[in-house]
Amino acid sequence: TNCVEGYEVSYIQFYMWYLEKEKLLYQKMNMLKGENLLLRGYCWCPIDDADSVAELLSGFQKKRGGSVAKFMKIQEHPLNPPTYLKVNDFISPFQDIVSTYGLSLIHI
Repeated sequence: TNCVEGYEVSYIQFYMWYLEKEKLLYQKMNMLKGENLLLRGYCWCPIDDADSVAELLSGFQKKRGGSVAKFMKIQEHPLNPPTYLKVNDFISPFQDIVSTYGLSLIHI
């Protein structure tokens, strides 16, 4: 058995978790565009949260000691942004249901 966060798990379960984590990591990395030694990714975030995203990127650079270049460029595009509602105490249980079960695909 192996000890993970205070729980004893079998080596098989431990390696299954490890492989799942590695698989997800490579899936996300495959979404990035690569040019020479630079990996570039695009994301959408609310303009109000742009400063906190910039802080997270700089904190990652300090914590890991690597070089994480942050190029935050706000640009116009023809796509509609995803629906975004700030989660509060009232909306939180409904957001948990959507996060757990996904969105329904009802076509009217």
